Amino acid sequence: MALGWLRLAWLEKGGPRASRAAPRGGGAPHVQFSFRQAQAWFTAFLAEAHCRARRFETALELASQSLELARATGTPPGIGWAARTLGHIAHARGALGDAQDHLHEALRAFEGAEAEFEIARTHLDLAELARARGDASAPAHLAEAGGRLRALGVTNWTERVEALTRAWGATV
Repeated sequence: MALGWLRLAWLEKGGPRASRAAPRGGGAPHVQFSFRQAQAWFTAFLAEAHCRARRFETALELASQSLELARATGTPPGIGWAARTLGHIAHARGALGDAQDHLHEALRAFEGAEAEFEIARTHLDLAELARARGDASAPAHLAEAGGRLRALGVTNWTERVEALTRAWGATV
């Protein structure tokens, strides 16, 4: 289980170490957990790592497995992480309507879990998607993400929202 959390840390940190989160050569180099909720979480994290590495087929397979397992075990954060990754995959592939559906499912799951940081991050993803779609809701999602991140005191993520606001010329 420690390796799963370490991979998440590499994924979140980004940069050269992020590639370690999604080792090449296979879909699931993890073990089966007796704690199935954790299996759903770590499979979602691994799927996200493959998505960021642009290995979309592997990412899609893993995210779908994670979502199925998270639904079966009734773990809202797992549902949120898997659905958000499916949204990222769809967005990267240009399936913007599917991306929106997945991201809204993720948002509902995170809201149900009262996972404030994940709600904020999902609003940020929805802002980026809305901008790609030419949808006028991008500034509202950006403002929602920024407000939640400021309330949480997450400086690096708040700075990201502020940078996007400046780059997009959005009024937040």
